[in-house]
Amino acid sequence: MTSPGTSPVVQIITIVFTNLIGIALLGLIIISPRLISESPNKKVILSIGVGLISQGILLVALLDVGILLWMGTGNFPAVFSFLPFSLCLIPILLPVIAIGTFIQLTYGEKIQDYINSKFRVSSSR
Repeated sequence: MTSPGTSPVVQIITIVFTNLIGIALLGLIIISPRLISESPNKKVILSIGVGLISQGILLVALLDVGILLWMGTGNFPAVFSFLPFSLCLIPILLPVIAIGTFIQLTYGEKIQDYINSKFRVSSSR
């Protein structure tokens, strides 16, 4: 059930290529905690970078859904069915992830020390 001029091989290559981009973005998320610095400016830049990478991962996931719809229906414009959802979600995603990452980078050790001290106090009773 492919549209005229579109072979299943092209569809498979498209989804494999899209997923390879997603795997590369996940690799960047895994590497990013190693870039932690004490400079507040670098923490802000790293937080925004993690937010942008997360947006890329979301776009890859939504594009996968579009490609699967294309494979199922044979209608190429189905690939773009994810656009309304992504246009609504992406403007919210960047600030939320960037702020959360900045808080984690800035106060993560203090929060973990507090949790550990409360756990030690409650377990010693």
